[in-house]
Amino acid sequence: MILLMLMMAYAERKAALEAYRDYDQDYVLLDGRFFYFKGMCRYPRSVELDLEEMSTGLDLVRKVRNTTLELINTSKAVCVIRRSVIRAIVAGSSTITARAPALRRGTSTY
Repeated sequence: MILLMLMMAYAERKAALEAYRDYDQDYVLLDGRFFYFKGMCRYPRSVELDLEEMSTGLDLVRKVRNTTLELINTSKAVCVIRRSVIRAIVAGSSTITARAPALRRGTSTY
């Protein structure tokens, strides 16, 4: 499961870089934090992969990290973080945070 999540993160970042390079976009949106995969990286390091681009889990971790850093360095990547209490838009090193309205028992905002 962890390998699949890391491979998904790599595919998402690789596609975002291709969109940035090929289509001259104003912004590239990523779902979630830039380094949401960080906590998973210690587990698959020694796992062997049978892929053209990488041979071990450590190679995969490095590829995800490098593509993420490359996206950040473009200054065009924006992360959208959605949670029930806190929502944030992160662009490089700046963050805009908005708190969702507090819900009381028996009330609804819809």
